[in-house]
Amino acid sequence: TEFLQMQGEKMAKSANNFYVLDDLIKKGYHPLSFRLLIFSAHYQSKQNFSWAALDQAQHNLEKIYHFSRQLLMISRQKEKKQKPENISLSSYQKTFEEALADNLNTPQALASLFEMMKYTEQLMEQETLSPIQASKVYNLFLRYDQVLGLEIHKKASQKIQIPSAIQQLLQEREIMRKEEKWEAADQIRKRIEDLGYNLEDTSQGPRLFPRLSSDD
Repeated sequence: TEFLQMQGEKMAKSANNFYVLDDLIKKGYHPLSFRLLIFSAHYQSKQNFSWAALDQAQHNLEKIYHFSRQLLMISRQKEKKQKPENISLSSYQKTFEEALADNLNTPQALASLFEMMKYTEQLMEQETLSPIQASKVYNLFLRYDQVLGLEIHKKASQKIQIPSAIQQLLQEREIMRKEEKWEAADQIRKRIEDLGYNLEDTSQGPRLFPRLSSDD
């Protein structure tokens, strides 16, 4: 295609820089990561394909799925007695919809989605996101997904079982961190990541979520 290029050149079999989706799957990439990568550029502009860009798209997709699982989990919790403060999502929804109405400006739409994620994650870390609010954000995410087609509900609904060996490594890492043995903690983190899990340190403690693969 003229619009998808490799290192600034048009993809062509004769140039040995031509890939099909099966090639990406064989390298362990989830096919929807490629979809997210394509959405990161306007459909009328030329886009330069790189493995680094695909890595970032897959990481972003993993974050979307992990965020959605958290929303669904919180939405199913028992509501606290005190009435939660209102959560305003109208500006994010308006930006998302206006971006799509503006000649399918998917990069701007995605930027709005990630801004809403950032805002909601702050509420999660402060433990101020109520089940009702989480449900509101989740439903808006599903509405977005009617356009994006990232199978958000399917992934969010899947039960994730963290193996006991991974949980043990996580506990060992926390001990190393408390003892300020940073090099040992970093080594354990690398072992966890090598075993197929992403690890995020938050103010509420570490969070684990499985890395995507082509088989998911």
